Amino acid sequence: MEMDIANLVDADRGLIGRRIFIEPQIYEQELQRIFARCWLFLCHESQIPQPGDFFTTYMGEDPVLVVRDTQGQVRAFLNVCRHRGNRLCRAEFGNAATFTCAYHGWTYRNDGRLAGVPYLKEAYHNELDRERWGLAPVAQLDSYKGLYFATFDSEAPPLREYLGEMTWYLDAFFDRREGGVEVIGGMHKWVMPCNWKFPSQNVGGD
Repeated sequence: MEMDIANLVDADRGLIGRRIFIEPQIYEQELQRIFARCWLFLCHESQIPQPGDFFTTYMGEDPVLVVRDTQGQVRAFLNVCRHRGNRLCRAEFGNAATFTCAYHGWTYRNDGRLAGVPYLKEAYHNELDRERWGLAPVAQLDSYKGLYFATFDSEAPPLREYLGEMTWYLDAFFDRREGGVEVIGGMHKWVMPCNWKFPSQNVGGD
């Protein structure tokens, strides 16, 4: 059942109901209408500089594996084994030529292709088409000033068009020095027991 978010807006006073921060139904709609359609930030190129470097993150609630393959091309896949849906890579970052699922041992190259299946002859009678069972890629992947973004929507507008005038702010930060910027020192993470809009509003304002 979908909730009419318009009913939560008090147009006369310019207020939005506080229920937008707590209603599960609203959150479910946000996952479909926002996170499943928008361009979402994945990582900076300096976090995966070498062939085989990978970084794990999320797009909404979906785990994503970002990897620079052996040929140097950056790719992004759902971080899920195609066999039984088990989480494939559990490390936050690292370097790997292949990824092996801990559940049934399906192994994928860092370009997403399915490389190995245990008991291929005995269990699948050599009839499994491995070309069809590689990792599931995101619909679109692109970068701007070293920032990699992805979307699950194949019909989403191009990244540059989507960013619009926000590129002015990105340029002001990422073009401030010759050679650009580099992410160093690992990652800082906070776990906040709250709706996603609370921290995003804080970051957007500060």
